[in-house]
Amino acid sequence: MSIKILILRSATYHWRTNIAVALGVAAAVSVLGGALLVGDSVRGSLRDLVLSRLGRTGQVVSSMGYFRDALAKYRRRDFSGAGALFGQVLAVNPDDKAAQLYVERCERLSKDPPPEDWGGVYRMDHK
Repeated sequence: MSIKILILRSATYHWRTNIAVALGVAAAVSVLGGALLVGDSVRGSLRDLVLSRLGRTGQVVSSMGYFRDALAKYRRRDFSGAGALFGQVLAVNPDDKAAQLYVERCERLSKDPPPEDWGGVYRMDHK
């Protein structure tokens, strides 16, 4: 018995199983192909949705290092150095409300320093 005859007899004996496997593979390929097409579409629409709601977040990520260093200087009572670093945060991201607030606080605290036992809490004197 040659290999060709063995393959032919096996295929004719198991023809139902072979057809089921072939149809299953065809269905899986079509499902995966459709998922890839729909996935690209969904990915694009989700990206557009995120950008419209959050905006570009690259500025926020790049200014985080400056903000962290500025906040450390602020807590060490180095208000002029902290104010300069918060200014750099504003140069990268002009819409950063927290950095704007800290720049104003650093200016006030440079002129009128808090007591020596200051714990970093800022008391607002006006609304």
